[in-house]
Amino acid sequence: MTAPLRSRSRLRRAIRLAVLALSLAAIFPPLGASAGEDRASYRSAWSCSRRFLVTGTNSAHLANAARWAEDIADAIERSFGIKTSPDYDAVFRIVLHSDNVDSVSNVLKSHAVRDNSQFQQLDLGPLGQVDWEEAIQSFCFLLLSRHVTDLWLAGNKAESPAPVPDWLAVGLASNLDPALRRRDRRIVLRISKKKQLPSFSEISTWHSLPEGNDSRKSISSSATAWLTAKPTLRKTVEPLTVELAAGRELTVDLIAEKVLKLDSSAEIDSDWSAWVDDQQSIISPLDGITTDLTSDLKALLVAQPGKSGIPESGALQGRTTFENLVRVKTKRWVNAFCKQKTHELEVFCIGRPSEVVETLEAYRDFLDALAEKQRDGSLLRLLVRAEAMLRELERTAMAAEQAQGMTIPAESRPSPLTPKR
Repeated sequence: MTAPLRSRSRLRRAIRLAVLALSLAAIFPPLGASAGEDRASYRSAWSCSRRFLVTGTNSAHLANAARWAEDIADAIERSFGIKTSPDYDAVFRIVLHSDNVDSVSNVLKSHAVRDNSQFQQLDLGPLGQVDWEEAIQSFCFLLLSRHVTDLWLAGNKAESPAPVPDWLAVGLASNLDPALRRRDRRIVLRISKKKQLPSFSEISTWHSLPEGNDSRKSISSSATAWLTAKPTLRKTVEPLTVELAAGRELTVDLIAEKVLKLDSSAEIDSDWSAWVDDQQSIISPLDGITTDLTSDLKALLVAQPGKSGIPESGALQGRTTFENLVRVKTKRWVNAFCKQKTHELEVFCIGRPSEVVETLEAYRDFLDALAEKQRDGSLLRLLVRAEAMLRELERTAMAAEQAQGMTIPAESRPSPLTPKR
């Protein structure tokens, strides 16, 4: 193509994008409609790939939001094979509302199709109150919807594409961040221990999920991690988007038959349940110190008749703490108990953070001294030291989860609009 032809082609594309961008005003609520916003102060800028049009009042915020959108879109493409190349029949606008606006939802997503053109908008604001995890989930929903609609427009066989279910969009968004994936895994394991884990048949009916914290979002994250690990979906969700583009909802029967090539939905439910059970045996130091971990540790630091070498009857009056072992240290079964309990603590140590290992070593010192029948005062001093270390672990776990809001790790939480140093 000669230089003049390339210039004319670029000009036509630029004009097309400008026309589509202007069309947004007729489809979505106009800018400056909320109290405190000055429409004249808004400016717009395209992202580097021209996939996203960012609108707001702060030039630095526009640049950082454009980079944030490009980074998330690239991560989605790398992880799940969703192509989001520039499309001159589609406009994806991100609107950044100023901090003094109080009538705009923190995160609002919109998607419309007119005359074979797509119009998408992600409203974020007031910026100081935006839940950026929610923003990424909505962003992922819009990109998935855009891809499904592209496939539908190309094939155009169904009357309309099926809507992208929230469980899939939220699940894919959460799996972009390893820290979020680990957090969601912990939450799901906690639910599973309580025998409250929903079947995948139920999960597949979660077409709409509420904003903010909700355990169903964590379950969707783990369910998507399990599903996308399947051979037919590894590194791509194209089989799922193809079904949506054909106008078919992602029911459990459809996923079992068309996507995973299974004989029945019962097989998919049992496989999901077995996968979650397998996660119970996976220990990662990256999981850190959590309230689940400290709860499991406290459950281990007890003496109970019939367990860990303690006779069924006559030894202790029911489940008791280590402190009560001091008064029965001369019993013949104490040595066997100390040996067995030390082994249990050593197994628990495997793969744990150093703070946990040090705490368990303090309890092991107490058990060694108990087996040696040391004086009560010495035993109690060792136990007081170990219990103080356990309380510090509990404080660390609580502080970490409060800082995360059980929503997003603190290190991942800062606004992407903050200029990078």
